[in-house]
Parts: sequence; structure tokens; C-alpha cells
Amino acid sequence: MGKVKVYKPQFFRDPIHLLAEHKDRLIAQKGKQIRNIWVAWDYKKDEWYKELPVVVEVDNCRIELCANRIGEYSISFDEINIASGLEDYHKKLKWEKNKLGCLHKVLNQRIRSIELIESTVHVSYLKEDQLSGKVTIDYVIDGIGFNLDDGYLAICNGLDENLIMTKNTYDKTIKRTNII
Repeated sequence: MGKVKVYKPQFFRDPIHLLAEHKDRLIAQKGKQIRNIWVAWDYKKDEWYKELPVVVEVDNCRIELCANRIGEYSISFDEINIASGLEDYHKKLKWEKNKLGCLHKVLNQRIRSIELIESTVHVSYLKEDQLSGKVTIDYVIDGIGFNLDDGYLAICNGLDENLIMTKNTYDKTIKRTNII
């Protein structure tokens, strides 16, 4: 994870702690429109630099979403100053608004609900359950999803970097819990 001026992410591993910290602010976004989505752009390579937060700008604020390691996720609000750029970063990066073509269909969409996305990392057998064949499934924080009037947007963990999804088709290893 790189560093950005002022931005000091707090990465959560436990969904209960993440929601205790941010649930009220997330609930306040219901009914708001997604205006812009900002990503850090490596203009030397001409590609999205996926290690820095994805900034979802809604009517009343900017939501900064960032995956770190598997099972670590950060949410913050209005901490990143997009105008200040990324001059202090070692790569030639700049903030770009609505740069990724897949995002145009979610712009100006109203947020109907927000969900916490968790995924299974591995299936572990506890020693005492090995003989009985019982399986324990471990879930970790994977991302935040926005159900929109006519679409979907999720910022998830793409194996230690951010992944943007615009379809809510998940397999059996994903658990989705509505926040609002």
C-alpha cells in the first residue's frame, strides 16, 4: 500500500469492527447518487494503479475504499485531497476521474443499498473435528458493494490490490450482508 498525503487508512480485519466504525456514514449514503469515481493513474504505463484507494464521490462526500492484504479493508470519508495530487508518491501517478470505461454505467446512479462482502479464504479442519468430518469455513472482509437503481458497483480485494466489479454475480464462496 502506497502513501498519499493526509490519507492514513485504518485497515480492518473484523467486519464487526469495520461496521461499528463506519455503518452510520454508510447508511447516510442511501439515496445519494454516485457522481464520480477516482482512481490513481500511472500515466507512464497508462494504467490504473490498483494499490491506492478507489474514491467514490457521492452527492455529499467522498468514500475512500481500499483493500490491502487478503482480509484487510479500509473505509474512510473525505480524507484524500484529490486536488493535491500524488506528487509525494514514487511513481508518476495522478488522480483520474471516471477513467475506467466500465464505470460509466454506474455514474449518476442512486444508491439503493450497501452490502459488506466477505469471502472464504480457505477451509480448515479443526483437530477435534477431523475424525467427524466437520468443516469450519473462515470468512474475511473482501469489499463493499453498492446496489444501484440500475446497476451495481463493488470495490473488492483483488489479491492485495483493489478490484472493481460492476456485476453482482458471485459464487458460493461469497457472503453478502446488507448494511442498509
